[in-house]
Amino acid sequence: MNIPPGIDRLPLNDGTYHYRVRIRISGHKSFSKSFKNLTHAKQWKRITEGQIEKGLYVSVSKAEQHTVS
Repeated sequence: MNIPPGIDRLPLNDGTYHYRVRIRISGHKSFSKSFKNLTHAKQWKRITEGQIEKGLYVSVSKAEQHTVS
C-alpha cells in the first residue's frame, strides 16, 4: 500500500483503519482531518494543499462540528 507523506494509517479496534491527513505548509496554519478511505484522504490532501497555496482555503472544521436541529 502506497501511503504518501503527510497521511498516517491508524488501526482501529475492529481491525479496520482510519487515515489522518496532516498538512503543514510554512507560513500557514496546520490542518488535519481523518478519513475512513485512503482515496478520500489523498484527494482532500491534494485539493486542500492547492487551495492553501493559492490563498483560497477556508477552514470549515468548526462548522462541521455543529449540527442544526
